[in-house]
Amino acid sequence: MEDMGLLEEAPFLLEPVLPEYTMVTLINKVQVDEEGDEWEKRRADIPKLNQLNKELIANVVLEFRDAALKASRLALDAPKCFSKFREVLDEPFRSAWDTVSTGEPETMVGFNTALNAFLQKYFESTDLVDQKTYLSKVRKPYKLDCSTLSSRLEKINKMMWLLDYDEEDPDDLPLDDDALKTLFFQMMPQTWQLDFGAIDLEITDDNVSFARVVRFMKKKEKADKLRNKTAAKKRSREEQLGPYTGKRARGRGGRNGRQGGRQHGQGNREPRNDNGRGGRGRGRGGRGGSRGGGRGGRGQNGNCPFPGHAGNDWADCYGNPESPNYRPGFQLYPDGRPNGGNGGNNRRENEDAHVNDETSAANNNGAVGEDSHWLDGDIMDQDE
Repeated sequence: MEDMGLLEEAPFLLEPVLPEYTMVTLINKVQVDEEGDEWEKRRADIPKLNQLNKELIANVVLEFRDAALKASRLALDAPKCFSKFREVLDEPFRSAWDTVSTGEPETMVGFNTALNAFLQKYFESTDLVDQKTYLSKVRKPYKLDCSTLSSRLEKINKMMWLLDYDEEDPDDLPLDDDALKTLFFQMMPQTWQLDFGAIDLEITDDNVSFARVVRFMKKKEKADKLRNKTAAKKRSREEQLGPYTGKRARGRGGRNGRQGGRQHGQGNREPRNDNGRGGRGRGRGGRGGSRGGGRGGRGQNGNCPFPGHAGNDWADCYGNPESPNYRPGFQLYPDGRPNGGNGGNNRRENEDAHVNDETSAANNNGAVGEDSHWLDGDIMDQDE
C-alpha cells in the first residue's frame, strides 16, 4: 500500500494483520434421526474475540454463524445461539453482547437483531465505502499468488456483507461475479492485462467469468516465474565465472598482449585478456609485453611492443619466450639495435622477427637486423 500512497483505512486488507488469538471449542448434541433415538456430539473450533481488530471481529462472527446454523455442523437453536456466542467473547466484548442482547426474544430474528447491534459498535458507517474504494485502487501484492489473492477477495466479500448486515438474506453479498472479476483484473500487472486482450478476451464480456480470469492470470504468473528462474540461473553462472569475464584484468605485464603470465609456485596461468595489462594477478604474474621481453603473456591478437614492429603479432615474435619462433641467445644493444652475439648467424640483415616458421627460426639462430628484437636482462630491468 505504501507504494500506492494509500492509507490503510479499509477494515480488510489484502494482506491482513491479525493479533494473536486462541480458539474456543463449542460442543452440541445433535439429533441425527427423525425418531429422536440417535444423538451425536459435535464440536466446532471458533476463534475467540479478545482484541479490538475489525478483521478478527468479522472472522469470529462468520465462523460462529457457519458452525451454529448449518445442519451438518452444530445446528444450534436460537437460545443456544445466544449463549454459545457469548462463549467466544472475551471482555469487554462479552459485556457489550450482554447489553445489546438484553430484551431481545430468544428467536433467530432476535439473535440477528442483537448481532447487528453488536457489529455496529465496532464498525463505522463509512467502512463499506472505504473498503470498496480500497479494492478499486490496490494492486496485487508481490507475496500473494493469483490463487491466494482470488480466495482472499472472496473472503473479503463475505466480511463486507457484515458491514451492511442483512440477516434476512445472508447470500446477498456486496460484490457479484462481475465485480469480483473486474477488481481482480485491475490488480494484475499491466503486461498481463495487455496479454489478456491480445487473445481477444474482454473483461466486460458477460461470458468471461471471475474463474476464467483467475485461470488466465495463473498461467501468466507461472510463465513469469519460469522466465525469472531462468534469468536467475544465467546471472548465477555469470557470477561464477569470476571477475575476468569481459573485463580488463588486473596486474602487470604485456600492455598490448593477452595477459598470460605464469604464477610462481602454483604453476597456474593468469587469465588472458585481449589488449589488457597482463602479468601479475593472484600470484606473481609474468613480466612481459610492453617492457619488450621477459616472461610476458602471449597475446594472440596483440601487436608487438618493440619499436618498428607495431604491425606484427607478439605471438609470432622471436623475442616472445612462449612463441613457436622464440630464439634463445639473442640480445639487443642498449639502444635497441640487434646484436648477433652467441653464434651470430647474420644470415639476413633487416630480417623480420615475426616469421612463423620454426625451421627458419632454428636456422636464424643469430639473425641480426633492425627488425630482430631481443631484450637482454639489463634492458628489462631498466623498464621495471
